[in-house]
Amino acid sequence: MVPEAINPKTCAVLALDYTTKVIERIPDARLDVATKAASFVKAARAAGALIVYVVPGKVGIDGQPVLSLGPLHGAFDRGDGDALLYKSKMGAFSTTNLDVMLRESGRSTLLICGIATSGTVLSTTRWAFDCGYKVCVLEDLCHDIDPRVHELLTRPVHPESYVGLWRIAEVVASA
Repeated sequence: MVPEAINPKTCAVLALDYTTKVIERIPDARLDVATKAASFVKAARAAGALIVYVVPGKVGIDGQPVLSLGPLHGAFDRGDGDALLYKSKMGAFSTTNLDVMLRESGRSTLLICGIATSGTVLSTTRWAFDCGYKVCVLEDLCHDIDPRVHELLTRPVHPESYVGLWRIAEVVASA
């Protein structure tokens, strides 16, 4: 459950790598993660949260996006105030202006969801933590091709390990 103390006006939802080609790789049994994430994003937007989609790609010399893993999946409806950033590395921060955008808009709490837990979610969460953001990972809106890796990162399976997201972020369910 997302903590009730979160103020939508100071929070941003980072929806990471929900592109057509990424989602096509998910086994049917877990495909619902995209539709659940799209519903959560819609509700968060209605509550006043900033929505930021970050997808692999870049802007070409003609000004058009070059998307290495396809466009944002059709389950997601971009709202007027939503941001769409293109990244060329694993995480959402290093090759985008995400940190500047968040700080200029007064966002201090990040709700992170995406595909894959061991890739973009882990990298983005670590960077956000290092930048001083309060971070919540919405574990039921994340997916990893290996469910054991997802569990290792979202639950204290090995409490002595430093690998888990739960060491640096609040790991919660979206509902």
